[in-house]
Amino acid sequence: MIKRRTEKTKAQLEFWKRFRISELGLRIVCGVIVLVGGLLYIVLTTSVATSGLEVKDLSDRLEALATQRSVLQAEVDRLQSLDRLDRVTANLELVRVSKVEYLTPTGSVATR
Repeated sequence: MIKRRTEKTKAQLEFWKRFRISELGLRIVCGVIVLVGGLLYIVLTTSVATSGLEVKDLSDRLEALATQRSVLQAEVDRLQSLDRLDRVTANLELVRVSKVEYLTPTGSVATR
């Protein structure tokens, strides 16, 4: 009795045998892919965490600067108040202007 030799087509072969990769080679390739994926995950997670900390630090700094700005603005308002200006002018013995006279240019005047 003669047995016919049946050869499997490429579609019938197992995946790694289609590309002539041994089972050990397939395991090594899968292991490398898992290791690279793990390392990439760790790097990206660290990067995101670092960026988050930087954003938090900048947010805290922005809040501190806003508080400092409001304190400085209150100081400016206090120094520019009319009561303070009246006291300063009284101490310097300045005289209030009663009549304002504006000078009008006559002749040639340099302009831009």
